[in-house]
Amino acid sequence: MTLRRGPLIYCLEQIDQTVDLDKLVLPMSAKLESRFDPQLLNGVAVITGQGQLMHSRSWKAQLYRPGASSPSQAVPIKAIPYYAWANRQQGKMTVWIQSSR
Repeated sequence: MTLRRGPLIYCLEQIDQTVDLDKLVLPMSAKLESRFDPQLLNGVAVITGQGQLMHSRSWKAQLYRPGASSPSQAVPIKAIPYYAWANRQQGKMTVWIQSSR
């Protein structure tokens, strides 16, 4: 899924997250809030909420692995407008966020 507020697409940058982006899952029922952050990137509206930490299963030298495990721990997320990414430090960024029901 992607996050959108009005005409703007949002992204997650690693600098704003407490866990690896590849292990973040956003439930479809997540409560998200938008607020203006005047200190971030000369002022932008951010989207915050609670995601889930996904513990991945080991590959165990197999070509395919069983389905992903279920999310286990709540973690905060912060999304910034896509146009504003790559203005702080190097790191992962994603527009597409894994989702769960």
